[in-house]
Amino acid sequence: MRAAMQGEVLAYDEATGTGGQIAGVDGARYAFDRTDLRQSIPISYGTRVDFVADGQYAREIYILPAAAPTPAPSRPPQTQSRRYYGPVTPALTMWGYFTYAMTTNFANFTGRARRMEYWSFALFSTLIIGGIVLLMAFTGSDLSRGRLNGVGWFLAIALMIYALWAMIPHISLLVRRCHDLGLTGWLVLGFYLSQLIPLVSFVTSIAVIVMCCIEGQRHDNQYGPPPKRV
Repeated sequence: MRAAMQGEVLAYDEATGTGGQIAGVDGARYAFDRTDLRQSIPISYGTRVDFVADGQYAREIYILPAAAPTPAPSRPPQTQSRRYYGPVTPALTMWGYFTYAMTTNFANFTGRARRMEYWSFALFSTLIIGGIVLLMAFTGSDLSRGRLNGVGWFLAIALMIYALWAMIPHISLLVRRCHDLGLTGWLVLGFYLSQLIPLVSFVTSIAVIVMCCIEGQRHDNQYGPPPKRV
């Protein structure tokens, strides 16, 4: 159902024209991108707009004449232990979340991450690592026994480079998953330290899997607004 209403811009990446989010007067949040704007005027945090609500998206967006665009504050208003929110991740496909984590969001430890963002990264990382291991097996190499031929050495180096490259976005995703549940990201440090203790590492690994399956808080918390468009 389409309905006209007013709202306030919470986030928008002017450079890419993505990641837009509007807080409507009805209390809901609506996603948008550059194609939904009806004026070629820069918008930013706090801009008052008039738009048509189309499900969870904002269409036909016009800037209200009485509200001039204001620059986004470097930090939100400080209330109690309020922290810097960080950029809002736009709603993407599973492959989009994976590439976003490996590039733009590579070392982002602020804000929150939804379940789909984490599991998209986990899925494609598993496929890439599994694919390299299978190629090594097909070429007659055995990494576990250290038997590598020419192609095997090349694949082993590629596997090592990818594993090192993916480590930082994996840690940042776990931190932002904790934030999405209202938990401190320092729990991730405890998880990695627990991997040094065999029995404890198994228990904490199960706990991390469960944590990444739990839906995040649907309201704003000290780490920012909910990343899932509702």
